[in-house]
Amino acid sequence: MNAKLCGVTPAVERNFVIGPNTLRPRVLILGGTGEGAQLAAHLAERVDLTVISSLAGRVSEPKLPKGLVRVGGFGGLDALATYLGNEEIKVVIDATHPFAAKISRNAEAACHRIGLPFILCFVHRGEWSPAIDGTRSPIFRVRLSS
Repeated sequence: MNAKLCGVTPAVERNFVIGPNTLRPRVLILGGTGEGAQLAAHLAERVDLTVISSLAGRVSEPKLPKGLVRVGGFGGLDALATYLGNEEIKVVIDATHPFAAKISRNAEAACHRIGLPFILCFVHRGEWSPAIDGTRSPIFRVRLSS
């Protein structure tokens, strides 16, 4: 299933998303950057994962990444921890903009609270690596915590 959900609450979202009891681990990508969309597109191709991208909702008509999408805030640390548990998220990947410090702090704290892996992706703009086909891609730096 490849549903796109925008502007709905997690309770409504659950009616459309592959159920929490699925055998495919659920990955939450905190997005809003081009790199977050690239990561979502890459992971959405995998048949062994369910990818959910979360966008803050600050743009009226965002370009939606591949996979499932939720738009809007979580309501703080406690509500985010509850969402992660209720939705049976198995890993959180923070690919937000460097200025989105509050959601990054809340996501890392929520993951720590409930024992989930948290991956923070740093994109060093200006650092590029050549690809086999001659194109160039940004270099990602990753920090993992749990």
